[in-house]
Amino acid sequence: MHHQNSEQLQIFNEHYDDDNVVSFDDITSSSTKLTNAFNYATKLLEKVSSLRDKPELCDFRIDINDKHLYCHKFLLIAISDYFKAMFSGNMSESQSDHVELKGFERSSYGVESMINFCYTGSLLITFDNIDELLNAATHLQIKDAIDLCSQFLIELSSIKNCIDIYKIADLYTLHDVLNIIKNFISKNFVLLMFHAHHQFIQLTYEQIYHELSSDTLEMYQYSEYDLFTMTCTWIKANYNEREKYIANLFKLIRFMLMTPEQLCDHVRHHELIKNNEESRILVQNALCYYALPHRQPLIDDIQCRIRNEPILVAVGEVELFSLNTKIEKWDTLCQAPLEENYPYPFSAITVNNYLYVLGTRRSSSEEYKSCYRFSAHTCEWIKLENLLHDRSRFAAAHVNSYIYIMGGFEGFKRTTRVYVNTIERYSIENDQWESFSTEGPQLSSLAACSYGNSIFLGGGKNGQWSKIADFYCFSIDKRQLEKRASMLNARTTHAFHIFDEKILAIGGFDDDGNGMLSIESYDIQCDQWTILTSIPGAVSKTWPQSLGTVGRYVYISVFHTSNSFIVMQEGYFFDLDTQRWVKAPVVHERARYCPTVQLRIPKTFINSVQTTTTTTTTTNNSSSLPATTNILLLNT
Repeated sequence: MHHQNSEQLQIFNEHYDDDNVVSFDDITSSSTKLTNAFNYATKLLEKVSSLRDKPELCDFRIDINDKHLYCHKFLLIAISDYFKAMFSGNMSESQSDHVELKGFERSSYGVESMINFCYTGSLLITFDNIDELLNAATHLQIKDAIDLCSQFLIELSSIKNCIDIYKIADLYTLHDVLNIIKNFISKNFVLLMFHAHHQFIQLTYEQIYHELSSDTLEMYQYSEYDLFTMTCTWIKANYNEREKYIANLFKLIRFMLMTPEQLCDHVRHHELIKNNEESRILVQNALCYYALPHRQPLIDDIQCRIRNEPILVAVGEVELFSLNTKIEKWDTLCQAPLEENYPYPFSAITVNNYLYVLGTRRSSSEEYKSCYRFSAHTCEWIKLENLLHDRSRFAAAHVNSYIYIMGGFEGFKRTTRVYVNTIERYSIENDQWESFSTEGPQLSSLAACSYGNSIFLGGGKNGQWSKIADFYCFSIDKRQLEKRASMLNARTTHAFHIFDEKILAIGGFDDDGNGMLSIESYDIQCDQWTILTSIPGAVSKTWPQSLGTVGRYVYISVFHTSNSFIVMQEGYFFDLDTQRWVKAPVVHERARYCPTVQLRIPKTFINSVQTTTTTTTTTNNSSSLPATTNILLLNT
């Protein structure tokens, strides 16, 4: 042993020789370390909790019903805002060693659980006891316990119990739970109707009203007629109390989205309809809606509004495309009754969710006079009355019950360049064209949009085939064309869109054939143009095409070229509220030079198309759009 100790001492001396001496004071001062006892807080609480078995080691007592709960003031103050206020204020209990809690006559279980929670941080929660737990937790203002109960309710929620959970959350003002359950009910409202009858009939009138008024209600595979039948079921579940809501609720049912057979054979004979005058009128109006198909676009009413977000539609060759955001691929939606493989000399415009394609043809033997209407409700086309004259590259705008066309030239061949100065208008109600004015502009490839009882138009090419920046206002009442402040840049094949009392000039080409990289904004009241923004990453050989708006977004698909070859393609949305550009998918190649419009298409139709193509090859387009965003390209 002595020999071993001598060896250790020798090693120590060799390591710490005279040239490298470190004192023990230096070692201890440089080796400070914060250490923690394992599970100290839990062990401490367990020991403090065990003291409750001995009343003499406790400084406070809670009396509830016939029970005495011994505890410690310092812990109650730390955990419960209720007790903190009690002991910190001027209440008599602040000087007492006990308090009697009232309002828990039914059971003391909740309060006992809360006192135990103060010492353990644990709660045994079931759907059967959560009412008692929340009653005590909210009364004693123990936030951590309330949060645990809230999380339990959120995780437990389903269509089988969501209304019960909503009632609990509403009773105890659990805002986070209420918001989540409200969203859950909205998303699953139709499923609640058909798969959770007991929960559905417990909905309040306010909840039913809110969901039926939604333009984006998730319908799944169900129809508007199904909504009607289940609304009747809800009313009948408590008829004496709910009879007064019949008219208000049926105003939210989209009767014009039902089939004529459903209206004639079932709805109009329903006892709730027959016994309510306002509801009978709604059904009668829906029947008239189908009896007069040409008047359908003139009705701007919730009764015929499709329950879906507006989507962007572009008109190109012979197909309708929709963007499947799940796999970022353009799906073929349907065919269009137009000619294939020609540039677009026609105009496209929407009137209350109906698409009008004007000045086209179905074969090379026809003149450019054909007109068609596409119903977003039925996804079907109908042939309309032809234009009065063969013309192309004109502009169209909708005012009241008429569609006006102006500008353009006869036929399609650019070499003739016989410009048309007549303004024709189409009666939507009568399906008839008439000559309206000879005061129209002699321009082609111009843009137009309506505002009030006027049409603003400008840009394009004049009789000398030069691109211009001229801007006009055509008064429908006066039938006169008035000059306004010119655009900042001459442009052609561009688009006008109106937002917030301002007209946006988007895209097009300049006099040298280069793409216009800026978006201009025209203030209608001030008669003044300004630059709003520029296309990101654009260069002089950028061609902005497939221009359109959806909601409060401007869509542009751009093509960067070199020696007439496309070298890069990009898509963008410009957010008018944030004034920022968002990356978006590039338009389908067969819809590259398409005019665009905005429509609401039934979700069931879109979903059926997207489902059939989910497993097909995807494109390489990248997108920052939310999953709910859909863009349709009507490629005729």
